[in-house]
Amino acid sequence: MTEESGFQSYRPTAYLDQWVWIRLARAAAGKPDAPGDPELLHALVDAANAGVAFPLAWTHYIETESSKSPRQRRDIANVMASISHFRTIRTRRDLLRNQLLIAMHEHFGRPTFRPEKLDPLGVGVHWAFQGVERVLQVHDTDGKIIDPDQFPREMRIRATQGFECQVMAGPRDEELGLLREQYGYKPEATVEAGRSRLEWEREFVGLLVDTPPTDPTELRVWIQARGLLHENLELLVGVFQEYALPIRQLTGGFDEDDPVRRREFIGGFFDRLPSVRVAVDLKLAVHRNNQRGWEQNDVYDTDAMSIAVPYCAVVVADKAVVDALRRVKAGEHHGTLITGKLEELAEVLPEMVRHAQTLLDPSGWEAFASGVGFSPVTPEQLVEEIRGR
Repeated sequence: MTEESGFQSYRPTAYLDQWVWIRLARAAAGKPDAPGDPELLHALVDAANAGVAFPLAWTHYIETESSKSPRQRRDIANVMASISHFRTIRTRRDLLRNQLLIAMHEHFGRPTFRPEKLDPLGVGVHWAFQGVERVLQVHDTDGKIIDPDQFPREMRIRATQGFECQVMAGPRDEELGLLREQYGYKPEATVEAGRSRLEWEREFVGLLVDTPPTDPTELRVWIQARGLLHENLELLVGVFQEYALPIRQLTGGFDEDDPVRRREFIGGFFDRLPSVRVAVDLKLAVHRNNQRGWEQNDVYDTDAMSIAVPYCAVVVADKAVVDALRRVKAGEHHGTLITGKLEELAEVLPEMVRHAQTLLDPSGWEAFASGVGFSPVTPEQLVEEIRGR
């Protein structure tokens, strides 16, 4: 195991790209893409029940929401529920901050004590977007919170699980008007944020036409610097200020008349952040493929892989992503099996199950209610439970 693979969760964890969930949803609906898909679906459900984690990232919510069909969203959400149990990967900002603190400790001795590595796994949509886990509050018709003692905590947790499934499936068409008018529902805001990221990369394509780099190594340096300034500068400056470190420390103490070593130190420092390293390598692959260009899914893939590869034992991605990551030996760097073949996932499942069976809390929800497992209830079922007490 490499040093970087130490970022992985203690629990056997496999990340499934969006195309895998769509394919599993078709198998669950009786329309499999391949003869072996129903068998794999059952194997994944069994593995999840045994405690193997198949976490969702924030990109899964965005990509599922982008589907125009409520039925398709519901089918995907249902199969995600049966396998992920709505385990989610912690927001990228939290994980990146932790990686930054560890790199600062190693390079500058501050923080004084080596920070503990964060476990990426939690439950629910709030964990994926905000890094916190939240349990549903139940309100009466007047908007007042119902005393939790009025119904078992187990039911409250099961209702939270049902809420998670509804969030992933999104609203029905007939609900959109009410949600927009009374609750400020505005899904297009998230879409616009993604488009802004896409335009940033496409702008860089135009700049490269006018000022092409001398070689791929130089292009990688440009991509790394540009990404840090656009996506992580606020975090970087804030953490350095928090620990009273001047930002010039990033030059490694080398004089201005030694720009090569200064740049090598800066690049090496940020390559110590696994999420930055993976994102840069994937961006480099897209920018070098001039014929294909940047698409919205490239932005989502970059964000998702930047947390999945360092923190999961297995990552199932699309072919272009797998090829790009294999070229830079990302799997070897992080101790991760990166594959685009479901057959390879099936091959490693038995060992993952054996490991998971030695661990507590197979569903991920035991911390909220002992013995609750994963058994979501709908709002209608919750109402019936409350009325019956």
